[in-house]
Amino acid sequence: MLKKALRKIKYVVCDISGTVSYGGEPIGDMAYTLNRLRESGKMLLFITNNSSCGRAYLKDTFDEMGLSDDRDLFYSSGSATIDYVKENYPGKRVYLIGTSALEASFKEAGVLVVDDNPEVAVLGLDTTMSYEKLAKLITAVRNGAVFVQTHPDLYNYYSGNALPDCGSFAKIVEACTGIKPSATVGMPSKFMGEKIMSVLNCNADEILMVGDKLETDIKFGIDCRFYTLAVLSGQTTEKMLKASDIDPDFVLPSLNDIVDYLDD
Repeated sequence: MLKKALRKIKYVVCDISGTVSYGGEPIGDMAYTLNRLRESGKMLLFITNNSSCGRAYLKDTFDEMGLSDDRDLFYSSGSATIDYVKENYPGKRVYLIGTSALEASFKEAGVLVVDDNPEVAVLGLDTTMSYEKLAKLITAVRNGAVFVQTHPDLYNYYSGNALPDCGSFAKIVEACTGIKPSATVGMPSKFMGEKIMSVLNCNADEILMVGDKLETDIKFGIDCRFYTLAVLSGQTTEKMLKASDIDPDFVLPSLNDIVDYLDD
């Protein structure tokens, strides 16, 4: 079935952490795998819910791992949130919690980032999160600012430890205000999928979504009506897969195993 589907699929959208790399290192002979996909005529788009990573950073990271190709595309929840804010709240004053790289990307895109009296409050991953920053965002949301989060992940893995991610801080905001985000832009939100199809100018059934997280990567693909491939090289185990009601079209031990299903 996968071999047949791959004959129709033109675009492979890959989550990064746990799918292509782990701990900053490629999973297996990933360079060979990605090259085989390219040689078979597939365009590759790498996607991440990590809002701290912009396109330039992701490209540099792939260069360092020896995985990059000038034909590849990159899209993060941070970049998607910029697109979302510009489309839905053009010219509005935005208070942003995020890394300095994310803030620079917002400003470069023409978003008006402010410290006081915002109309929109955006919560992204911030590895320098402080009480003061979170208090400002909570106050803004309580005062009526539209609450947007870049992605829903409660935690991410750093050096083998599960540490708080954007979703955990959103829970704090909700606990203090009683207000949930009005929009979550990253996976599994369909917004990213719609933008991807628009950029690629393609239909949903021409895309294969590959990821290691059922609740975000695979649900995203299913909701967008892409083909879905779950890999067991990251967070999802066979036990978790059997217990979940999220049912991918295909399952492989790792993305590297896809080469066995490509036409020569």
